[in-house]
Amino acid sequence: MQLVNLIAQTKQPPEILGLIIGITLVLAAIVSGIKILQTWFNRHFPKITIYDYQAGVHYRNGIFKELLKPGTYRFAESKSTITPFDMREQSIQIAGQEVLTADALGFKLSLIGSYRVNDPLKACNVVEHYYSALYTDIQTACRSVIEQMTCEEILAARHTLGERIFEIAASQTGRYGVELLSLSIRDYMLPGPLKAIYAKVAEAKQEALAALERARGETAALRSLANASRVMASNPGLGLLRTLQTLEKSTGNTLVMLPPELAARLPEKLLETSGGEKQPTDKESQAGS
Repeated sequence: MQLVNLIAQTKQPPEILGLIIGITLVLAAIVSGIKILQTWFNRHFPKITIYDYQAGVHYRNGIFKELLKPGTYRFAESKSTITPFDMREQSIQIAGQEVLTADALGFKLSLIGSYRVNDPLKACNVVEHYYSALYTDIQTACRSVIEQMTCEEILAARHTLGERIFEIAASQTGRYGVELLSLSIRDYMLPGPLKAIYAKVAEAKQEALAALERARGETAALRSLANASRVMASNPGLGLLRTLQTLEKSTGNTLVMLPPELAARLPEKLLETSGGEKQPTDKESQAGS
């Protein structure tokens, strides 16, 4: 409307005005038609991008046609179906499931592993959901291993148990185009009563070790005392020297009780200095009596 008013203000002849209006309407119709055509094309021929870490499986009229490499493609939506698959390494976690062991105890294991899709066509055609199939195969392998072992055997083989489950599960995943790369035990969950029993066993073992260490310490101390006693018996002067060292370190008034044979060796002046009382010898006791 603004364009028509602008043309009217130019005061051109009616023929020129009509021509300009006609050209404008034609151009507007062309632009509108291009937009409508572009919208229709994008709707029926959508753009699909396959990234470097992906592979695309192309079906045309329900029949496999080709594997698409990374790039951008346009196909008729009514006839073609493209399913992209992530080819990178991915992780999988298996939640703890309770399995009866060979000795009829409920034992739970949770696992963690990694995998990747190496054949997108098999992953698309052999099973409906390859992730669910992988999850089920790992659970089945775990159950088949645990059911043949006792609880003690499971705990003893906990470092190699993941490898045994991995070997069984990996032999099944290739049929639907998935490669299982690794699998390990994430967590062990013992039954409640059995967990308390194992805790008591571990506590008893630690107490036994502590008692053994105390006995070793006492034996070593007694051995040292016995050695010292033998040395002092063969060298009586060592006992006197040890006594003098003890008196030297003492402070204040100290009462020292010594056997007669050792007291006879101590000079009277040392006894007076240390504040101790001289013990009477056998001869002095007889004289006094």
